[in-house]
Amino acid sequence: MTSANTTQEDFWFRNDDGSLTAATYMGSQNDNQYLAGITFRIRIIAEENNSKNDPWAFQLGAQKNGTGGYTLVTTTRTDGIQYTNDANSIADGSTINTADFDLTWTGTPVDGEYDDAQTTAGTGTIQLNGQYTELEFCVQLVAGSLTSGDYFDLQVLDTAGGALDGYNQTPRVYFAPTQTISMGAVTLTASPQALTASTTGGVVTIPMSEATLASAAQALSVDAPITISITEVTLTASPQSLTVLSTVSVPMSEITLTGSAETLTLALGEATVTMVEATLASAAQILAVLAGEVTISLSAATLASSAETLTLSLATIVVFTEASLAGSAETLVVVAGEVTIPLSAITLSGSPEALVVFLATIISMSEITLTGSPQTATVSVEGVGLPSFRATARGVLRGVGRGV
Repeated sequence: MTSANTTQEDFWFRNDDGSLTAATYMGSQNDNQYLAGITFRIRIIAEENNSKNDPWAFQLGAQKNGTGGYTLVTTTRTDGIQYTNDANSIADGSTINTADFDLTWTGTPVDGEYDDAQTTAGTGTIQLNGQYTELEFCVQLVAGSLTSGDYFDLQVLDTAGGALDGYNQTPRVYFAPTQTISMGAVTLTASPQALTASTTGGVVTIPMSEATLASAAQALSVDAPITISITEVTLTASPQSLTVLSTVSVPMSEITLTGSAETLTLALGEATVTMVEATLASAAQILAVLAGEVTISLSAATLASSAETLTLSLATIVVFTEASLAGSAETLVVVAGEVTIPLSAITLSGSPEALVVFLATIISMSEITLTGSPQTATVSVEGVGLPSFRATARGVLRGVGRGV
């Protein structure tokens, strides 16, 4: 004769931020979670599979770090997880109506129950007969009893601690107090200081609307498999360094280096680097992009003082809408493998200045103007033909390479 068979099915972690019908959920159904020492709630499905009467009074059980077996969660448990009161005045033992079930599941539902053990640990008796129900428990991780990386597996038991007939899903919650980092405004005001974001066991997003380094010799470092959004980054002292090492997209709407001897460096694998405006405002500054297979678009690259360098070292497409060298002894250098470099307007207005291109493929220069004296435009190419160029004033144009 077939006997009753009741199993634990899907689950969904929930924030303690609303009523039984209004609280929000974390992630997706059946997602494990990394949480700090906070109060959270969890919905779990229990289902009887053989159309047999099977009455249960359910209580949450937990096992820590994969050993020791499943034991009942209570309000006084000492290993880092406890029942706790919710923040929304939900009465212990409240009915969860089937119309308010939130998990995606196929079957015949029967009303469930909410349990935070503030009156009695465990639910009242729920009769299942080929039906399923949703149970919700309110618990907290007790930070003082845990270290980073500890975890609990959660299973529904009966109020005497007995197990269900089977567990097709077992939720896991990790104690991870530094897993999510949100920085609205980050300011480093002393020297030396370091801001570092790193994670263990999860992928995080770090939005930084404003990151300011206000003293010399400070470092802002991000080392994680994450998305980095930097709306505004300002380096105001000297020497300072902003470095991004990752395989991510780095959009920078405005990058300003305002002191001397400062460096902005992007070292990427396969990524897109877009700089709407990159300005070097003092002498001895460097804007460098070192990349593998990337597209670099510089709509405006301006070198405003003497002895400044804009350098691109690539193996792909480089597009300069406008490159202007406005001081004396300045250099615009492009060193590349197989690339196409259309330069629509390049103006050298000081003396002496040099425009140097070292390539092994196509060079298209619609206009090159040398306005000072003496100035030099040099093109060094192997195996390609060059279009015609012109030099004004007393400038000199030289073509070096086969086919010239």
